[in-house]
Amino acid sequence: MLNLLLDAAFGIHSTDVLNDGDAEPSAGVELAVELKHALDALLGEAYDARTEKMDYARVRESAGYRDLCDCAAQLNGFDLRALARRADQIDFWINLYN
Repeated sequence: MLNLLLDAAFGIHSTDVLNDGDAEPSAGVELAVELKHALDALLGEAYDARTEKMDYARVRESAGYRDLCDCAAQLNGFDLRALARRADQIDFWINLYN
């Protein structure tokens, strides 16, 4: 499914190399990674593995939720045109999706 989405949206084929590893990540990619880390931390704080459910009361009170909101707020001021390289654009959207 993801292969079809990438192909349709970006013209990326499943055999394409998305990260050749020889460039520094841009600020946009770093922001997407920060968002992912904040979400992962929140899930670690508020997911109850015993019941396999999120504890939303815990979410509301958690530092992880505030961190996630702070990271997400940075998207308002982020200029997507700052992602000059196609690889950075793809990395940004994939990281944000994940």
